[in-house]
Amino acid sequence: MGPTELNARVHVQALTLPAETVGWLQWGETIPLQWITPEIVNVFPTDRGGWSFALKDNLLLIGDNKSELRLESINLNTSITSGEEIAINTALSARLNTRLRKKQLPPFNMGLSHKGPLTEGVFSFSLDDVAQSMSLSLEGGGDITKGIGRYQLTAGSQDLRYASESVFPLLKNFGLVGKNLKLEILGGQMTLESELRSSSFDLNLVKQTSQLEIRNLSGIYDEYRFDGVSAVAHWTGTESLQTLSPVELSIASLDLGFEVTDTLLSLSLPKATPLQQPVVNIESFSSNMFGGQVLLPEPAFWDFGAETNHFSIQAKNWRLADMVAMQTGQDIRAQGLLEGELPVTVTGGRIIVADGFLRALAPGGSIRYVANEASKALAASSPELALAMDLLSDFQYEVLSSRVDLDRQGNLLLGLALAGKNPALYDGRQVNFNINLEQNLDPLLQSLRLSDKLVEQLESRIQ
Repeated sequence: MGPTELNARVHVQALTLPAETVGWLQWGETIPLQWITPEIVNVFPTDRGGWSFALKDNLLLIGDNKSELRLESINLNTSITSGEEIAINTALSARLNTRLRKKQLPPFNMGLSHKGPLTEGVFSFSLDDVAQSMSLSLEGGGDITKGIGRYQLTAGSQDLRYASESVFPLLKNFGLVGKNLKLEILGGQMTLESELRSSSFDLNLVKQTSQLEIRNLSGIYDEYRFDGVSAVAHWTGTESLQTLSPVELSIASLDLGFEVTDTLLSLSLPKATPLQQPVVNIESFSSNMFGGQVLLPEPAFWDFGAETNHFSIQAKNWRLADMVAMQTGQDIRAQGLLEGELPVTVTGGRIIVADGFLRALAPGGSIRYVANEASKALAASSPELALAMDLLSDFQYEVLSSRVDLDRQGNLLLGLALAGKNPALYDGRQVNFNINLEQNLDPLLQSLRLSDKLVEQLESRIQ
């Protein structure tokens, strides 16, 4: 067969695609097809009553100006043997360029092979982007005439930053993720391994067991920086998932305006649960913050289908010095360790704390506060405030306890109860007094994040 160019229109029904997919691709009843064979193709008989042929540098186009599949540099070697069973040995390589709804996807190198009879052959498929940041391979065997088989799927990325820069804009354009998603991936690797078992061509009947591993993921979500995220998940199921072992997640550091480090989280789905709105068991949780630790005292659950979720966390060995350091524009130093419990409600994307408490560990600590000019002006008209400021200039406390409430507007309410003395006042006699403090955390945390970002920018320019 000499060099050939074939142009035709194909009914989309012949592609056996779901009607929803055809509609999403914006195809009509028929689409163009083009096949170009630039060189002579020779077909040879084989000694087993079959035949073989090879294609070199062919081109196949399917689709239109809205969505198009373009296979370039197609190289194919095939031999077909007839007899009691038809056996096909084939090897194909090609460059895949795809446009979906006028959006261009990154180019991929594709490989395909099949060896043996159609009823029990061995099959492999590979797909790798040309930048070598994403890869996919599918290997296995079975009866391709009935859709029966067992396959091993491996997918992953050794450069999630590059992969996300290519994929995220497409996902946003296709409406698969929100266009307002403020997620930037700065680095990391990912590997997915799945064992697939099919009993027919019905994809809904495919059974699979998968393991996902994420390594050293870093990035920025909104204004929150995260580093050193690693996770391992092992599950079975497709539309309904069940974990085969707890999902283990660790985060080296998380910048919330204050630093959270060494986060460890263990999750599970012990029963098959629909993927849309799962109820996840939280087996354990702990993080380091304020020089101490925050942890989940007992297992809890998170219902993704619920508007509100509740749980309690414990604070252990929080350093008062680290907590008061969050105050900007105030000259205050403090020493001591705190513990407590915070009942947390998460609703509408907000964190609420009701009737929580913190208290100092024995033997207590110290507070040294130097009033600024604004505080002194207020104290001039309030004897009680002036007395409190004098005591706190060098207060040695034995008891410090606080009621903690955080409302949905971000207002933090602290009811402090202090017992101790200032050695320079009242002959160092014991003093008990209460202080009520209120502050909105949203602008405080935002200002801390912005100041950190400014420092990073200045350091990068100096370097």
